[in-house]
Amino acid sequence: MIIKKAKYRKVKKIVTERVSDDVYGCDQCKKEIKEGQGKLDITVFYNNKKLSKQHNGDSDTDRYEFCSWVCVCKFLPKIKTDYFVSLPFLHYDNNYKKGLNSNDFLKLFTIKK
Repeated sequence: MIIKKAKYRKVKKIVTERVSDDVYGCDQCKKEIKEGQGKLDITVFYNNKKLSKQHNGDSDTDRYEFCSWVCVCKFLPKIKTDYFVSLPFLHYDNNYKKGLNSNDFLKLFTIKK
């Protein structure tokens, strides 16, 4: 038996809804890097966590992604760390994407006589 009926009122709700996914890109040139597309990763390690830029001091590393070895070379002088930097792997597979394979790396770092 109901002795008092439920009361209702109309309310407006503000709802946040996703209208697009995050877009990831090169940390140097800002070119989009799509899912499954090759990329070069750099990890910067710190002794002093306060130097870390991406994690507001909560972590002792910063991670960066690049679309080519040219972008990696342009970004390296900008890094300020008190520890070390982990560079991307060299890919010797000839089918690997242009700009990311070992030949592109060697072209940048070969001394011409």
